[in-house]
Amino acid sequence: MNTRAGMMTALMLTMALTAPVGANDDHYRPHVRGKPAGSVVGTLLNYGEGMASGNVTIRKRDGTTVWFYTAAPPITIDGRRIHCPLPPYAPAYRRNRDLCSVWPSYVRIGSTRVRVPYWRGTRYGTPTLVTNEFTVVK
Repeated sequence: MNTRAGMMTALMLTMALTAPVGANDDHYRPHVRGKPAGSVVGTLLNYGEGMASGNVTIRKRDGTTVWFYTAAPPITIDGRRIHCPLPPYAPAYRRNRDLCSVWPSYVRIGSTRVRVPYWRGTRYGTPTLVTNEFTVVK
């Protein structure tokens, strides 16, 4: 491989690793930059964290459901970094220590109202919303 080909390969790799929100790759590790595009308030319906990204789902007062990709973990809840692939669910709301290192006890899937700031992205050409945090609405 000549020097020019090596430089092009390095440039392409750098571009892939620093792709903007909505990068179209196999793992979809979106990153958020700058100010959020907006925020949505609703009841927390679902939360999940995977190896590369995850999701947050809320239901607004009008009944519509909004789904967000989460940026590369960890996400923050009320300013606290959370590593929790599977949060506590009803009826007991007990945290599985093997699957969730920390989860605020006052955040309950299915009943807690949250504000989710979001950034806009695309995945496979489809517009998506991306977040890396939410706060409890009191």
